[in-house]
Amino acid sequence: MPSLLRKYCLILLLLCTTTSTWGQDAQFPYPSIPDTITAPTARLSYILQNFWHDYHFADTTQVNKTIGEQGISDYINLLNYADSVTADQAVNQFVQRAWSTPWGRKMFGSLLTHYLGDPQSPLRNDKTYAIFLRHIIFHSHDKAQQSRMEYMYGEISKNQEGRPAADFSFSMKNGTKGSLYGITSPWTLVCFSDPTCDKCQKIMPQVIAAKALQNDSLKVIIVYPEYDKEMWENMAFTLPERWMNVWSPKISSEQLYYLPALPSLYLLDEKKRVVLKDTTLDKLLEFLKKN
Repeated sequence: MPSLLRKYCLILLLLCTTTSTWGQDAQFPYPSIPDTITAPTARLSYILQNFWHDYHFADTTQVNKTIGEQGISDYINLLNYADSVTADQAVNQFVQRAWSTPWGRKMFGSLLTHYLGDPQSPLRNDKTYAIFLRHIIFHSHDKAQQSRMEYMYGEISKNQEGRPAADFSFSMKNGTKGSLYGITSPWTLVCFSDPTCDKCQKIMPQVIAAKALQNDSLKVIIVYPEYDKEMWENMAFTLPERWMNVWSPKISSEQLYYLPALPSLYLLDEKKRVVLKDTTLDKLLEFLKKN
């Protein structure tokens, strides 16, 4: 997987220089960008449309696989900077070529799941993953793979950024009932957590200690989305006074949210639209600092 330094060097070389050999030192056969193309958006569009031109999809050697993995990770990074139309056209071209052979279909299907679907991957991006999945579903002749991709597409399409979050009812420890949309606040942070989760035990104290989350304009709701009410009642976390600790098994029974790993943080605006989906604490704090 490329380092963050490599990621930003690629973007800098692509958008801010006019040399046609931006990838000359890499193993992946990056296309040369004509010197006449100088506008950053035009350079990005050109490289995405021609990114795989010289890659040999029919070569099944381990060396080619390694080069392909390098390419797909860089490609994903670049797609994050493209508009939706450019990204969709580029991915369509890529999938048509990659899925034309059983080897390409298997290898790149696995790599996309690893880089875009794994909750631990720093490249994970549901919007980008959805673009790939739509075209894979259309172009794949593997019925089993199509079925898996259709399921995953449905899951990651839930509660996308910019869309209204799914409402859910909940119970509090004092017996009071409520719902997400019944909460009135300029900002709402929904934190799905499980006391049996090792990662939750590590991260939740950091969430609770974050001063930026303790202000009057933000309502924080800690949600246990599983069925074990006794487990929720025995949660050991001591929360700030304004925060809510609630139990909502409806989330799991009706599969309202896609929660591949916990804890999972969702930041909502006043109208309960998703601003940040399944984000990290660092990204959340950075956003709140700017807004």
